[in-house]
Amino acid sequence: MRQTLAPIAIQMAGMTLVDWGLEDWLPRRPLDITAGHLVNVLIMFLGTVLVLRFVDPLMRGAIHTPMRTSAALILVFMANTAACVAALMFLDEVIWRVPAGWALTIGTAVLAAGWGGHSRGALRATSSPRPSTNPTHRTAVTSLADCRICWCPLSAP
Repeated sequence: MRQTLAPIAIQMAGMTLVDWGLEDWLPRRPLDITAGHLVNVLIMFLGTVLVLRFVDPLMRGAIHTPMRTSAALILVFMANTAACVAALMFLDEVIWRVPAGWALTIGTAVLAAGWGGHSRGALRATSSPRPSTNPTHRTAVTSLADCRICWCPLSAP
């Protein structure tokens, strides 16, 4: 899970810095990083960890009971959004003030580094030996990029 999570976390941190930096760079003001910003990053990271940890039960639930799974995911998303908004509203003490241009530049570099790490991992995964032809062999999704075409269950239903 660490191999999948590291590039995603790096990309999330980079995109967050790009978003914050661009938001304050356009009106030419410094970037004020508050406790609410840091709590939002923590909530995003924990949400990603939970999705990666429970991807198999989520997919299985979406197949067997799509309405219930969709309703549960919508409620979780709404609670996540409410927690993020509350953190930004109530935790508005400035922890760090930096020039927005620097945050934008660093965020772009971090985002590119995360993309490069993910691409390198994807290339390493495609150069692996041939997959097993045994029909009972258990397979697992190694990254979220593998989920876009097909999904292979970890065990038979």
